[in-house]
Amino acid sequence: MYPVLFPIKNGEFALMTPSAFTIAERFWKHVRKMEECWEWTGQIQSKGYGWMEFTLKRIEVGKDRVLRIRVHRLSWQLHNGEIPDGIKVLHTCDNRRCVRPSHLFLGSDRDNYEDAIEKNRRLHDGLHFARGPEVPAVFKNDMYAKI
Repeated sequence: MYPVLFPIKNGEFALMTPSAFTIAERFWKHVRKMEECWEWTGQIQSKGYGWMEFTLKRIEVGKDRVLRIRVHRLSWQLHNGEIPDGIKVLHTCDNRRCVRPSHLFLGSDRDNYEDAIEKNRRLHDGLHFARGPEVPAVFKNDMYAKI
């Protein structure tokens, strides 16, 4: 039997031994499907997001390392494929534990910040966005920009 490889990022793969569950099996083992949201019942980060841990091997020779991936991002990958670099996976439902594909959408840092303001999850702090695609530097280190 061969190990199961699952793409996490360009050039990186999660490696699972044949004796372990496949990534999808591990994922679904911790999902509770409810009427609205499908909630993650596994490990939760301090900010309320579910996560899973994988051992990574690079395609080229290098040290193995452990990666924690937020499960709403993993859900997107399992259902829709790769997430482009620099793109976030956002929730329409604002439930950080939700992994239901129909509640997830892709967006930029700016989209994430504006979504938070629109849904009253974030104060605007009296600052305004400049026109154009870039997020002003003052927002790049915002906690919501790292989600």
